[in-house]
Amino acid sequence: MILHGILSIVNGESKLDDGTLLARCSEASPLDAATAFVEGKGCEDGDFIVVTGSSGTSGDVAVFCIDDAKTVGSSVPNLLTISPKGLSAGGTRRQVQKAELSDTKTGVTTGKKANRQKAKKNPGKRP
Repeated sequence: MILHGILSIVNGESKLDDGTLLARCSEASPLDAATAFVEGKGCEDGDFIVVTGSSGTSGDVAVFCIDDAKTVGSSVPNLLTISPKGLSAGGTRRQVQKAELSDTKTGVTTGKKANRQKAKKNPGKRP
């Protein structure tokens, strides 16, 4: 399973911004081990990260047992290339541009929207 969010590290515990507590379930001290693990992967407090793993428990606390973690920065278009087989942030320039141009309210890309506005101004001419 893949989860993503903003990493928060407080008192040696790592959480995602939705409250999901991260753990390395196979370790003696799962919560501390998770923090050491994500920091070892280059993730820092406040980073937008992606983790893979599965749901589990540490004692009687619900946790997400992580087996990989990666910082993807703060750019949502980077999520386009995340696949369950591996954490590969980035994407082609075209994918990122396409994602950045998307108008979430109308579902129309900025380029098409601009062309429609031109068409309304000049009804006899097609852009």
